[in-house]
Amino acid sequence: MFKNHASANKLFNRFTITRLFQSTRYPFFLSRLIIFTIRSLLKVYNKLYPLNVLVMSPHKANQPTDRSKKRSQSPPSSPKRRKISQNDSMADAVTKPSNGKNNMLVWFRSDLRTKDNPALAHALQKAQDQHESEPGRRKALVIALFVLSPSEFRSHDVGAVKVDFILRNLATLSEILWESYRIPLLVKTSSSAADVIKDMHQLCNAYSVSDLFANQEYEIDESRRDAKLIKSLPNDHVEFHLHQDQCVVPPGVLKSKSSNLTYTVYSPFKRMWFDVVKKSKDKYLTLARPLSDFPSPMNSVADLESLSIAHPDAIPDVLKGFELEAEKKKHLEELWPAGEVNALQNLDKFCSGAGKHESPGITAYNDARNYPNLENGTSRLSPYLAVGALTTKQCIVKAMEANGGKLDTGSSGIVTWIQELIWRDFYRNVLVGFPRVCMSKPFKLETMNIQWLFEDDVFQSWCYGKTGYPIVDAGMRQLQKTGWMHNRVRMIVASFLTKHLLHNWQHGEKFFANSLIDGDFASNNGGWQWVASTGTDAQPYFRIFNPYTQSEKFDPDGVYIKRWVPELAGLKTSAAIHNPHSVLSAKELVKLGYREKPIVDHKVARERAIAAFKLVLGKGGPVPKPKSNQGYGNHDYEEKETKGGAPKTKALESYFKDKIKSEN
Repeated sequence: MFKNHASANKLFNRFTITRLFQSTRYPFFLSRLIIFTIRSLLKVYNKLYPLNVLVMSPHKANQPTDRSKKRSQSPPSSPKRRKISQNDSMADAVTKPSNGKNNMLVWFRSDLRTKDNPALAHALQKAQDQHESEPGRRKALVIALFVLSPSEFRSHDVGAVKVDFILRNLATLSEILWESYRIPLLVKTSSSAADVIKDMHQLCNAYSVSDLFANQEYEIDESRRDAKLIKSLPNDHVEFHLHQDQCVVPPGVLKSKSSNLTYTVYSPFKRMWFDVVKKSKDKYLTLARPLSDFPSPMNSVADLESLSIAHPDAIPDVLKGFELEAEKKKHLEELWPAGEVNALQNLDKFCSGAGKHESPGITAYNDARNYPNLENGTSRLSPYLAVGALTTKQCIVKAMEANGGKLDTGSSGIVTWIQELIWRDFYRNVLVGFPRVCMSKPFKLETMNIQWLFEDDVFQSWCYGKTGYPIVDAGMRQLQKTGWMHNRVRMIVASFLTKHLLHNWQHGEKFFANSLIDGDFASNNGGWQWVASTGTDAQPYFRIFNPYTQSEKFDPDGVYIKRWVPELAGLKTSAAIHNPHSVLSAKELVKLGYREKPIVDHKVARERAIAAFKLVLGKGGPVPKPKSNQGYGNHDYEEKETKGGAPKTKALESYFKDKIKSEN
């Protein structure tokens, strides 16, 4: 970027003069003499008539402009200059024609909302600024886009329940954008993940797009896709603006004080997170401008017709290959109504809870969160966070309002809930710092030597809640019915699969991803690896959840079990509900319709798991070099990891380099 007008001279000397004489037939020595003379004259002229050239850094250029300051610092008579993107070369910045392209395209991904959406806010701001600063130029249109890629859904284990929720949220988003603001949401389908890049180029050309805006996704495939676009879109005279919305503190900002490396333990990460956010609340907790802050409509009908856009694209009711039974679909629509309006209403309701038993609310969260029988003991906002109808930042801002403006002091319930939200930042830091976890590998590579067992009929019994352990069966049946499971029970059933049944955690991770309406890779992967003792800050392998004591402690009256395992609903005693095989005969259990004996004996299973893990973790087994990855995954952009654990996405790394430095 130009820091002073001397830089501008260098640019002129390097490209304009050199190109001029390279294109002539002057002898070489004469060309050099003329160039030397012109440079000398320029130096004298610059001393007599200094210029002020104001250019923002890439980080500042990505923020809304204070137009009053800009006017005061630029001479009224100075000619308008095209802003130079960090993706442009200097030569292109001078010689590149506008080609009549000046429309803004907002690429919605995991951010299906209009409030606290940095990509949308910056696109609207740039369109508005351009119209005000260049009134004679054709008004920039703002267009929205969502790309449906069934192959990506399948390769990333996104199930029908979540796809249905995405489609329903898209429908509400499209309605909000179009109703008052005349912003059309275009829904395009790409046949594969790799085709998304090609399709994006075609769409930008078709709709005369000069600027593409999106919010960053941190998974390895998505990061590599964006890195490729950062490199290739400038060739089509399109600037790609990536913003950050999934984390309160972006990955890469918080590093261990002792090693300056990515945190792998949650507690010190959390402490630094609190320190950094408290010192810079305006920086980290200021919400992006909502759509309602901008004038409406953003586009005119006539302007849209010039692009052959008469209305938003229709949102499909179902995606082929991701169908749901009609009864289940209707049930999910009632249980999880879509859209950011519902998300914000649920957030308000949770944060204003009075601490009643039926609806404990945020102030009672510390005590209520572990009891699955309490319908509203947790916020139940995770589905909205997973599709981006709500942000972590919105949740924390609302929680602080309920806490008198305090972040890490005050109500223990509110502080505990905020700490739970910080886990989302933590696991995304892990994704960025250790991309192998996106490549079907455990964080602790030595755990690839664990001798997992696998029996399909045993795995199916776990999947459908037929293990003979009531609390496990209740959780898995809740998942099948609602697409959601209480977090305490998630830990119990995950521990049961990996420790009692000694099945590879990746089998459970995949099943959860396919079944959860709130499926989120970072949280799902991090949670499974924590329970399986293969991940960061993991539970020690010798600590194994006892399903019976967990059940007695967190569902003492068996309310949760009776609801989801109705064949046990008639049992009267606590012992019979939590461990029916210790009270009833096999014949009595079969008559009730329940499994006649547990799928595995608790004591035997525990000893077997400890022995299997001890062989690898207890004696510091060697890190393996497997010939192929365990588990699942189809990575269209897969590349080898570098020695330091970072993916080879230099374009993306360069793009965020200035931002990370400024955060530090």
